[in-house]
Amino acid sequence: MTAGSPTPLRLGARTLHEEEHGPSASPTALVDLSPDGTVTRELAADPVGWLGKAHWQRYGADPALRVTLRSGPTVGLHAHPDRRVARAHFDSAWGATATWLVLGIDHAGAQVRLGFAEDLDAGRLADTIASPREQGLLEATNAVPVTPGDGLLVPAGVPHAAGPDVHVLTVHEPGETTVPLDGTWADGSGGGTAASARGNTADLDPIAAAACVDRSAWSPARLRSVHTTRRNARREGGGTRRALPPAADPFFTARWVTPDPLAWLPASFGLLVVLSGEGTLATQQGHEHPLSRGEAWLVPHTAGRVTVSGGLEGVHVAPPDSAAERPDAPAVERPLDLPGLDDPHGSG
Repeated sequence: MTAGSPTPLRLGARTLHEEEHGPSASPTALVDLSPDGTVTRELAADPVGWLGKAHWQRYGADPALRVTLRSGPTVGLHAHPDRRVARAHFDSAWGATATWLVLGIDHAGAQVRLGFAEDLDAGRLADTIASPREQGLLEATNAVPVTPGDGLLVPAGVPHAAGPDVHVLTVHEPGETTVPLDGTWADGSGGGTAASARGNTADLDPIAAAACVDRSAWSPARLRSVHTTRRNARREGGGTRRALPPAADPFFTARWVTPDPLAWLPASFGLLVVLSGEGTLATQQGHEHPLSRGEAWLVPHTAGRVTVSGGLEGVHVAPPDSAAERPDAPAVERPLDLPGLDDPHGSG
């Protein structure tokens, strides 16, 4: 790592537990990775150092993921378009495939909703989108029991919902368009347009909105393919286990971190959230940073292979292990001889 290279950045402490400060009023950005966010502007000042050359060459300075913390209100049934529909109707290169990392539940038997239990008629879906009802299509979806430590992939297009008794860390692609499928979406007011996006409204007629939604039946086998539990998680050496099923690998990397006595994280841009306890993060260059419960840390690619030690539990989320793995991802040409954007960090 050369002089002036980025180092792990503490984003501040944020409690992750409802009992201390009450539920959030809405899903909140744990770190603002939007194009206009302060952190993203810092990343743009040294995209190769933060993100790695392979990622930068493919996506530019966009981290290619967003991270939010949801605890409290019901998030009604909704879906997000895939990249094909986003390009055609929303002038966006990104869909919004997402993941839920379950941090806590309020009681045994807590559930989320994912996918329709049976194939759904296109006309019924279009009618519901045009006139959202309080229950809408919720009763037509699968109820999926969850426990802390579960990880679920939510593919773009698949309808999903979560109640106030499930607290999750959400990681999703940069696409922000949402198609509400019942009247409880977002703020519980029962209102809403046929299709809306966080921060703006997109004009889309109900038939086109229905094209965003996966109407196919999600069988128990399909649900198992997108659901990881503590019991079936892929364990890695060094105090980490994969938080998501293999189907998520082309989109995101997520690991539960429990040092025993150390945990190793590969060289990558990522976000480390400390869920409990205290410990230390050490970069490959030997720089150490104290960690405490509730903190979120951005870890740059130039930190190399980092170690986490101490009596803590955390979760680390990142883009795919290889930027080239993500299917149909928007490519941004970033030749290394572009004026003002040389490659001071070598080929890492």
